Amino acid sequence: MKYFQSAFVLFLTVVCAAAEVDFQTFNRQLGLPLLADDNLWDDPSSPVLARLAGPNGKIDFTDFPNGKIGTITPDKSSFFGIPVEQFRLFLLPDGKLSGVDILLTNKGDSIVDGRTTKFARELRQDIREVETRLTQLLGSGESAFHGSGRTTTKLKVWYWKKLAVLPEGVRREYLVIHLIPREKVNSRRRNRTEALDTAELNLTGNLEKNARGDVYIKNIPMVAQGSKGYCVPATLERCFLYYGITGIDMHRIADWSGTDATDGTKLAKALSGVRPVLKEYGLNMEELGGTSMRHIVRAINCGYPIVLTLYSTDDYVERMLDNTTRRELVPLKEWKKTLRRQKRLPSRRKGAHVCLIIGYNEETGELAVSNSWGEQYLLHWVRLEDVKAVMQDVPLYAMEPR
Repeated sequence: MKYFQSAFVLFLTVVCAAAEVDFQTFNRQLGLPLLADDNLWDDPSSPVLARLAGPNGKIDFTDFPNGKIGTITPDKSSFFGIPVEQFRLFLLPDGKLSGVDILLTNKGDSIVDGRTTKFARELRQDIREVETRLTQLLGSGESAFHGSGRTTTKLKVWYWKKLAVLPEGVRREYLVIHLIPREKVNSRRRNRTEALDTAELNLTGNLEKNARGDVYIKNIPMVAQGSKGYCVPATLERCFLYYGITGIDMHRIADWSGTDATDGTKLAKALSGVRPVLKEYGLNMEELGGTSMRHIVRAINCGYPIVLTLYSTDDYVERMLDNTTRRELVPLKEWKKTLRRQKRLPSRRKGAHVCLIIGYNEETGELAVSNSWGEQYLLHWVRLEDVKAVMQDVPLYAMEPR
């Protein structure tokens, strides 16, 4: 009886303590200007983005079929004293928020002098610190499920009014804090993944064509890999976002793929890691029949972005940038002559890289490529012959409906 009374008193204490925390105190304890009132979910997204970015933070937007993701790289920010490396705000079509991810620690952005030897220990410490501080502020956490299908993870959840806080720590890869509406928390069962209705996505409606004969997919989301060797995970995340799948970011893919923070990822390991998830959504990574323009045209005309594995040599990048600028300045007939006069690029096995082919021009023999290096690299044009000169001995793949 005494045990029951003690437990009940503790329960009341925790409930009362959490109820007494106003939004100013909550912000102050977190160390973030997260809230403007008691309900984050009825706020317009713009002021939330501005508060979290601060005066010197950088905000980028990624469009996907069901809304936008606002990615903030803060100038200086912390969560319970732990530096914030990135905020990801998930925006509904009406501009309201559906969730916020706060990335505190990840292997790729935690490299010092090319080494991550202290990363695992520091990550464990950060996970313990977050759980301890949340318990002190809001009481004991409860069990809940987050994600869907293979990405479903059993986590602890802490509640404050209409806000649910779910820290997720993958001990070899990252620590992220998920903020979601309280009513969206699933505490009883694992969430199922439903296959995509790809007909509803209208993939061919994403094709853009112009008078020069350029054909390209216009709605490819951008995911910037930053300075880390995450071109494979970032490229695959872009493909998932293209299909409207938001719960599979590059850090999760890096974990599945055994990505090395400095040496990157083997595409074969990454495809093996994501294959079960693709199956759940009714997708597959299909190997193209070859590197001919005919195979590329078929995939692009269906609205499928193509994964390209190559050596991003200095010669290749220089010509890619130069050709993209020059091709708009001269008539099509003259440009075709210019391309024919260009020498074949030297083949060098240096600078392994993965990007997307998102378009083509059959008349000029060019491909539109998209690199995970930020918005300024969303679309560039290269000769098909130059791509063949720098390709690795790896097939082209396209993420397609099954």
